[in-house]
Amino acid sequence: MTAVKVLLQSRAHLRLLAQWPTLAASRCRQLFTSPLLRNIGQSDGPPISSRAEDRLFRQRCDDAGMQANSAAAMKLRMSRPHQPLTEEQRALLNSLKRSTEALDWEVAMGTLNQLPLDAGMDWLPIYRAILNCVCRALRYNEAQMVWQRLPARDVMSYNCMLGMCSRLQRFEEVDALLRQMDGEGIERTGVTYCQVMSSCAESQRWDEALQLLGELKSKPALDASTNWEVAYLMSMTSCARAGQTEQVRALIQELKDSGKGAVHNSHYNALIVSCGANGPAAQQVFQEMKDAGFRPRAPDWRALLTCNRDPKEQQRLYSLMRQELPSAPLEEAWAVLLRTACNSEDFEAADWVLQEMRANGCEAESQRATATPSLRRALRWHGIKQQ
Repeated sequence: MTAVKVLLQSRAHLRLLAQWPTLAASRCRQLFTSPLLRNIGQSDGPPISSRAEDRLFRQRCDDAGMQANSAAAMKLRMSRPHQPLTEEQRALLNSLKRSTEALDWEVAMGTLNQLPLDAGMDWLPIYRAILNCVCRALRYNEAQMVWQRLPARDVMSYNCMLGMCSRLQRFEEVDALLRQMDGEGIERTGVTYCQVMSSCAESQRWDEALQLLGELKSKPALDASTNWEVAYLMSMTSCARAGQTEQVRALIQELKDSGKGAVHNSHYNALIVSCGANGPAAQQVFQEMKDAGFRPRAPDWRALLTCNRDPKEQQRLYSLMRQELPSAPLEEAWAVLLRTACNSEDFEAADWVLQEMRANGCEAESQRATATPSLRRALRWHGIKQQ
C-alpha cells in the first residue's frame, strides 16, 4: 500500500485539488500562480504555443469552452474495455483522476515512481491514467517517460499521445503515431479520429479534417466510441481557423439534421471565429446564436471581441458583456482589448484598458494580471510598443 500512502499523505495542496470543480474563477487564478501548479507545459521539451497555453489556463478555470454532455460521456465509458482492479488500484485511480482534473502532473509522476518497474498488464490502467494526466498538462518529456514504461500500448494510450502532440503542434509525430498504431494492428476509435482532427485544427488543414469526419461517418462500428458533438466541433474549428465560414455553417446544419448530437454554444463559437476580422459578420452570428436560444458565455464574447478590430467598438461590446455577465472573469477580455489597441497603435485606447483594469482592482504588474497568460502577453506587447 506504499503508493496509496504516498498519494493520500501528499502535501495539503492536494486536498485543495480534490475540491477544484467548486472553486471560483478568481480563486483559480490565485492558485495558478502557486509553485506546484504554474509549471504546466514547461519542461525541457518543446515550448507550447500561446493557444495551448491559454487552453490549459481555461481548463484549470473551468472555461474550456465545450459543454459537458453526460450521455455522450457515458457512451464513451461504456465503449472502453473494463479491467478488474484491486482496492489499491482503485484508490490510485481516484487520486489520479483528481490530479488530472487539476492538471497536477507532479503528483502523477510521483505515483509513477512508486510503481514496480516490472509491472504487468494488471497495472496498465494506472500507467494509462498517469499518461493521461501528463499529456493533458502538455508535459512532453514526462509523457515520453511514461510511454516507455507502459506494460502495453493500447488505443487509449495512443489517443493520449495523439492529443498532446496535436496541441504541441508536433504534426510529424502525430503522423508517426498513426503509422505505429497501424503497424501494431491497433484499431482507431472515434476518439482517435477526434484527436487527429484536433491536429488539423491546429494547422488549419480544414479539408483533411472534413475528409476524416467523412471517414468516421462511414464506419458505423465506431459510433459507440464517438462523441459526435466533439467530432463535428473539431471539424468546425479546423474550418473556422481557415476562414471557411460556409463550411462551418454547413456542418452545424448537418449536425442538427443528423440526430447524432445537439448543437451548442461551442459550435456557434466556431462560426463566430470563422468570421475573422469581419466584425459585422461576427455580430450577426452572435445574434443568430442568441435567437437560437443560447446565452452567450465568456468564450463567445471573447470571440466576438477578437473579430472586431476597432477599439471603440470593442469597448462598446465589452460594456455589453459586463452587463450580460457581471460575474465573468475579465482578464482575457482585457487582453483582447489591449492587444487590439497596441496593434493599431491607439495608445489612448490602451490607456483606457489599463484604467479599466485598475478600476477593477488589477494593476498591470500585479500577480492577478500576470497569472493570466493572454493578459501577460498583451502587457508585454504593450511595453514593447511603448518603447
